[in-house]
Amino acid sequence: RRRQPEAEPRELGGERLVLPVESCALIEDAVHGIEAARGAGMASIALTGTATRDELRDADRVVETLRELSPAAVADLIKSRSN
Repeated sequence: RRRQPEAEPRELGGERLVLPVESCALIEDAVHGIEAARGAGMASIALTGTATRDELRDADRVVETLRELSPAAVADLIKSRSN
């Protein structure tokens, strides 16, 4: 099984969107993806399923379903990281 990419591709994605990485959030279901998001300086949202809530605890937020998220909730999470 291939490991998740490092932070660089995620940083590049933010650059292509012309957004600073600090204004981005990454939704990920793997521990390595959460680590890459944090390494890139992005907010990290973990989706349980392939990893447990405990394994994903380093994320800024852990959810069991995408229905727990809204654009406003993601924006609030990003804002809270910059305070």
